Amino acid sequence: MKPTLLYYAALPGAGKTRLSERLAIDLDMDHYNSDQLRYQMFPEPTYDLHSETIPMFNRMQELTKTALAAGRSAIYDAYMHSTGLRLQLVDLAEQAGGVALCVHIDTDPELCRQRVAERKVSPDYLYTEDITLEIFDRVIADDEPPTDHRENVVVINPSLGHEDSLEIIRAGIVAIQAA
Repeated sequence: MKPTLLYYAALPGAGKTRLSERLAIDLDMDHYNSDQLRYQMFPEPTYDLHSETIPMFNRMQELTKTALAAGRSAIYDAYMHSTGLRLQLVDLAEQAGGVALCVHIDTDPELCRQRVAERKVSPDYLYTEDITLEIFDRVIADDEPPTDHRENVVVINPSLGHEDSLEIIRAGIVAIQAA
């Protein structure tokens, strides 16, 4: 079985990290979280594109590629808003001898906006990205749903329980492994 890369098409506040934490355990996958990696690399982040964001995503891709090349499946837990960014992950998985599956969390943008507005850094959820509502509103304007034929996509809805979401994702993994 080829190593699998799971990545997301889901807005900030959709529940990517909470889902990723459970999937990493249930599916025995490495979990790479962009918020956590940013805080490890930059303890007081400024979110500057060139000095922080690009180096952080480069490092996240290096870690992911290393895991896949070693035969381990991985979860790339980050907001990948554009087709171009997501296709980079498809290429990364293929170059490492793996396959990629996009998990589209189909969440109402207003619910995501509300979650972002209510976010607080807490001891049990330390690595919450500091996203403002202004940034969130810009993100929604630039969001591209997964429509490219190279993306293998499963769609889940937040109203599904974890077990139902897990079964949909497992079925997606089986399908791309068989292709």
